[in-house]
Amino acid sequence: DKGELSGSVRGDFLLLGLEFVAIFDFAPNVKQITFEFQKIVAIYAVKPIKQGGPPHQLLSIAFGDRSLGEMLANLISVADPGAQTQLTGPWAFLNDINLNGLLISADFTAQIYKVTYKVNANFQLIYIDTIGIEYSKQYGRGRIKLILEGTFFGKAYNGDNALAWD
Repeated sequence: DKGELSGSVRGDFLLLGLEFVAIFDFAPNVKQITFEFQKIVAIYAVKPIKQGGPPHQLLSIAFGDRSLGEMLANLISVADPGAQTQLTGPWAFLNDINLNGLLISADFTAQIYKVTYKVNANFQLIYIDTIGIEYSKQYGRGRIKLILEGTFFGKAYNGDNALAWD
């Protein structure tokens, strides 16, 4: 009987004054590497998306609980460590744009690219969990879909069952 290996390796790194974490996970038919940097999490995986199916190359990027202003201020401090990193004046509104719930994902094998945002909006009979847009190729032509996930009049629409328009 041949055993199957699975596990995880984690490393904390300091590169050019920047701290980040790299995690490599492996199991039969699955290889995944995760990078974490200042609340941003990027995951690249090669794995089947359906039981017994071929492996797909997948990428997802989540921005954590931070504002667009915080992210830009951090980038400024990386580029110029002595610079003022608080956004003021006409740019202060960027501090109010929260990126928590924003997810960018790609399936390079199927050529499907998505941007979704968790809104968690409740309108009594309608609850919208996530909105998003998806770009894919079908029969060699580009296709863009608007996606809504949530509960509408008591019926759930999520994942492959989400409401979608192109």
